[in-house]
Amino acid sequence: MMNRIKKSMSFLLVLAMIVSMMTAYYPARVYADSVTNYREYWSNVNTTQVMSGPSQATTFIVPSGKNLSLKAITLYHYNNGMGATPGTITLKKGTQTIGTWNAVGRYNNQWWDVFPSKVLSAGTYTITCSNNATWSCNGISNYAGFAAVYGTYSNATKKTTSKTSKKIRLSKKSAKLNVGQKLKLKLKNAKASKVKWTSSKKKVATVSKKGIVKAKKKGKATITAKYKGKKYRCKITVKKSGMTRTQAYNKAKNYIKKNGFKETDGVYRINLGKDNAGFEYSFLYYEEKNWIACWAEANKKAIVLFIPKNKNRTFCEFGKITKGITGEYIYYTNSFNPASYSYKSTQLNFKYLNGPKQDEKALNNEANAMLQWVFFDFNKNLKKKIGVTMKQLGFTKWDK
Repeated sequence: MMNRIKKSMSFLLVLAMIVSMMTAYYPARVYADSVTNYREYWSNVNTTQVMSGPSQATTFIVPSGKNLSLKAITLYHYNNGMGATPGTITLKKGTQTIGTWNAVGRYNNQWWDVFPSKVLSAGTYTITCSNNATWSCNGISNYAGFAAVYGTYSNATKKTTSKTSKKIRLSKKSAKLNVGQKLKLKLKNAKASKVKWTSSKKKVATVSKKGIVKAKKKGKATITAKYKGKKYRCKITVKKSGMTRTQAYNKAKNYIKKNGFKETDGVYRINLGKDNAGFEYSFLYYEEKNWIACWAEANKKAIVLFIPKNKNRTFCEFGKITKGITGEYIYYTNSFNPASYSYKSTQLNFKYLNGPKQDEKALNNEANAMLQWVFFDFNKNLKKKIGVTMKQLGFTKWDK
């Protein structure tokens, strides 16, 4: 009987040791929908040409007297557009390991994301990963691996209710607006129905009973909120409106027509040459349809972003080219609102149009990764050559 008990105890002890070793070996894995669910706290990611294999440590600082509520970490593994199988991401403070997490990949595994839920105290933190050889960096990042940290920080000491938290104050003391813009002002810690709003110059800026300021013409005005005999002021500076979307579209269209060559199919084209990464860029104008387009090609594959005159829709094509703009196969997206596109979070769905059918999942990953990469150069070339930006053409959130 005693022998059986001893054998049972020995078996349980060995089992506990195995479980303990597995827990130590396999890091925790935590999922979330997207890094865009959280606010970016720190990043060294930039759009200049990258290389692989950082030689310097990737570090960020939580300032003294603050705590960072860490929600996500993302690393960039461009690896010549091939990405890399997601591994692990580790966070350390000095010699102390805060955690190691299995990454999930997106955009052809070029982005590695982890979603820890940690509160970090003040100090310097170092990020490492399991595959340094494919981790992207460049001179602007000081040859530290590209990373972004998401979360919010707050005072390290516990907040307490005080008289200052109940202080009545305007949500803004000053603001700059373009003609036609609106701004909502709020008198904090005051009963809204008892606040009286006035403008010193109604021709420059007006204000409604609810504190909504509307910029009317260039100039300066003071918006006053009166509450219980006291006055609270906000200085408003109104500037002339910037370029409208229609103005930006017409400027790009006219430039391409004037400076481009007309092809046999009635399309005007400006060739911009090849960049250091091997991409060739062009601007096009389709006179019959009244569309402009940004074209990029590399390794006999091209992606085209069509921008019609209608500001609320755009679409994209991707395919393998054999000669000029003749496609061996072409896939396209349904039209979408350019204001909704973000290269960090929008995954466009490319569908079969013609030619030999492809593996749609792999093709979609490739097409989205290519569009993500060239969008920066579309914006740079438009600004340099024509004097307009992707935001002015309606892509107001593309870099968010």
